Amino acid sequence: MEQNKSWLLDIYMVGVMIFVLAIDQFTKWIVKENLYIGQSFPEEGFFRFTHTLNTGSAFGLFRGQTTFLLIASLAAIIILLIYFKNSDLPPLILRTCLGMQLGGALGNLLERITIGHVTDFIDVGPWYIFNIADSAIVISIFVIIWAYIKNPTIESNEGDNETAVDKN
Repeated sequence: MEQNKSWLLDIYMVGVMIFVLAIDQFTKWIVKENLYIGQSFPEEGFFRFTHTLNTGSAFGLFRGQTTFLLIASLAAIIILLIYFKNSDLPPLILRTCLGMQLGGALGNLLERITIGHVTDFIDVGPWYIFNIADSAIVISIFVIIWAYIKNPTIESNEGDNETAVDKN
């Protein structure tokens, strides 16, 4: 892709990030306004919306470690930006995944900063309860794995920043 057109993909990436962030915050707001903590709708079933508060990270790890998780979230965002800057993924996949991951990370980070926990509500069978931000992050990870499996010649350009910029 020509260098002068890559800014269009960057605008697209920011759009994906804002979309994920907005949907995440909107759905969390709906849950907080309509379900008390611990309440499920429907009350029984394989798929429910259950209002929970998560002071930890994925899978309930690091409960009550808000400061650590804030720092870890900021570090993860920086690592993501460095990884994607040096990645040789196709530009559209790269920007879509980065937008999804940043939107998800910012959605959970915003709640950690403002209310000290993350609102989770998607309750599927035996899985841990999660939210839209978590879903966006996980889906984008699977897309990246799929891209590498589909095209095993994709390599990281860690030592070749000029090439990464030209291709993205």
